[in-house]
Amino acid sequence: MQREFQFQYTVNDPTIEVSSGQLPQRQPPIVIHRYDDVHRFNDVMDSSLSITHTNLLRSFYGHGNNPSYVLYEDYSETLEVYIQNLKTASGFFKRTVPNVAGNHSYVNPNIRKLLRYVLKFIKDLHDDNQCIRGGFDMKNIVMVGRERTPKFIGVDVIPLSSSSRYEDYRSVRKLIDEIYTGHQLPPELSSLVDALRTYRKNEVLIHTHASLWEPEERLNFLRNVVDRKGFLSMNQLTRFYNPALRSMQLAYIGNWRSRIASTSRFYQVLHDRRVRNAPYRDNNYSSLVRFLRNAAVHVSEKTQGGSYLQECDIDPVLTTMFPSALVELQRCLFDAKLTHFWPH
Repeated sequence: MQREFQFQYTVNDPTIEVSSGQLPQRQPPIVIHRYDDVHRFNDVMDSSLSITHTNLLRSFYGHGNNPSYVLYEDYSETLEVYIQNLKTASGFFKRTVPNVAGNHSYVNPNIRKLLRYVLKFIKDLHDDNQCIRGGFDMKNIVMVGRERTPKFIGVDVIPLSSSSRYEDYRSVRKLIDEIYTGHQLPPELSSLVDALRTYRKNEVLIHTHASLWEPEERLNFLRNVVDRKGFLSMNQLTRFYNPALRSMQLAYIGNWRSRIASTSRFYQVLHDRRVRNAPYRDNNYSSLVRFLRNAAVHVSEKTQGGSYLQECDIDPVLTTMFPSALVELQRCLFDAKLTHFWPH
């Protein structure tokens, strides 16, 4: 038996056959949202009609009386429930590295994915001179499908303005604060929050921030820096490496080649003949390579009794023990307008 509706709006979807005044003949999985404010309903439906974005939950119909209803594609759970479930799992806020004292704060991979999707949606809107009216919060994000892809729901998209751009970035900050309520932010994520506060001069950095990189992206960034790609002079290297490395130096404690498998990609990153026999210094480009070599030996000693480290082992351990290393180096290069070193 079909339910009868008098619809004011229809979002075009060529995969669905529609009979006038009725639900689709081939009905997809849907959820129904109620809007008690008809003006809010109109704003939401206008946005659904005007933009189609992969991170915006699809809406099929709107019933515009008071109260009003919108039929959306089905989703798995709200962001609030999703975060609550994540927090119940062990190791959401801190990660333990075997044989290394203490727990270390880090950015949970699920939170990394969430923030990347949120920032992508905002960037795409801004690129189209659009923004979200009044910002957004957890109630405007749902998780879709088995992959738990974040999508926005119930947002009103309006032409971009300076005040609304501010609200979009402020909403991201508030979202991060809400996720980590009662817990200290991981150091690298604190750097992203600082950039969001001063978004006018940091937009490129915000949307490519090292705190949200995947392991492969971090490794490629290190390789680019070590190889230099011909972009940096010795003066630049001295000026930009020093601030990022000053607080991270380790005493030289052994032969790094004996601790890292030669087949590992990380080995290739650290292999640089130009500094093979140079003493440890922080006044030239070899300081980053030297730091990473020493860190690798240090991690090997602490976690595996000096045995070989594979790529999958070295990345999470280095990221955990030195969480701000890449973020600080990226910041230095960004200030120098050298953004071609990292993934976009």
